[in-house]
Amino acid sequence: MTTAMAARHDRGWSPAGVLVAAVTGSLAVASLVLAVADWASPSPAALAGLSTEWSNAVEVTLQTVGLFTLAATASLVVWRQPRNVFGWVLAATVISLSVWIVAEEYALYGLVIAAGSRPLADVAAMSQKVMPDLVATGVIATVG
Repeated sequence: MTTAMAARHDRGWSPAGVLVAAVTGSLAVASLVLAVADWASPSPAALAGLSTEWSNAVEVTLQTVGLFTLAATASLVVWRQPRNVFGWVLAATVISLSVWIVAEEYALYGLVIAAGSRPLADVAAMSQKVMPDLVATGVIATVG
């Protein structure tokens, strides 16, 4: 193995990558827990040919798998290439997407399922007006 390759393999791990993984992973788990707690709510857009329960199950599964996939990708890029701007923009986008989904599930639970049981559920619902813009800005910055 050449010296350059040995130095490349001895870089070690980046604490920032672990932090990104921890934050995005915990937000994905929180969204899954809240989605399961919101299971009683009917899906606003039932998929054709599926009952509302199955539509909800498909939505929650795809949402959780998608969040974990994006979180793993962003974490790996930040972990292996901590100076790469793309990794940081991707990480910020994934974190804002995760916060958006958690806020959506939290607002649904606090305002519909168990009305008045959660503090700041109305603030979480109002944040739904701002979060898509933050996520879209991150996606445009990542792709562009």
